[in-house]
Amino acid sequence: MDRIADAALTLEHLEIHYAIEDNNGGTDPGPLPSNFTALNRLTWFEVAGSNWTTIPAMINNWPQLDTLYMYSIDTPDFDWGDLSNLVNLRKLTLNAINRIYPHVPAYLPALTNLKTFNMQGCFKTDTGRPGHIDLFIGELYTMVTVTVNPPKTGTSADAWRSVTYDVSEVNIPGYATTDVPAGIYQQPAGYVQGTSNGTPATSLEKFWVLDHQYSWKCNWKK
Repeated sequence: MDRIADAALTLEHLEIHYAIEDNNGGTDPGPLPSNFTALNRLTWFEVAGSNWTTIPAMINNWPQLDTLYMYSIDTPDFDWGDLSNLVNLRKLTLNAINRIYPHVPAYLPALTNLKTFNMQGCFKTDTGRPGHIDLFIGELYTMVTVTVNPPKTGTSADAWRSVTYDVSEVNIPGYATTDVPAGIYQQPAGYVQGTSNGTPATSLEKFWVLDHQYSWKCNWKK
């Protein structure tokens, strides 16, 4: 696989659909060859069916990346790794990462250009983690409304406004059911458009605030 780096001067889109191990079969320090640091024109990276337990550190060497797409990874307690350098990332898709660590990573606020954030099928009902979809939504809501605090009367150009966020089910035969966020999709108590988010008490009320106050589009299993 290290021969891929020979195309570094022209390669912009790379997809790997193969069961790569964390240690790359023991032939390199990590799951991706060390010479992948040369892939400085890569804007799209996609991986399916790997056996990774974390997002590889190598990916954080590609600040030019626009799209990161990872799916169908079934390993215990998959970790978010570090993507803090991906300041140009616009689309992050982590689909069917069956046991993803259910907390918002500390670096997420730094991805200020992110506009599409997919986590379809990441909160299955058979993982022994009841309520973890609500835990993650709660932390994501706090990150947006407190840590980042985008303007309530801003535009789509503002960081963490106009984001499409998806925690719906994936269409994979035999795949376990995805958890449903708690609550009713409705305006929370005390909400004032452009002024106050009120006091949303459930995940779906938090989605309502993100959609209406910050122009998000939140999708979930109904």
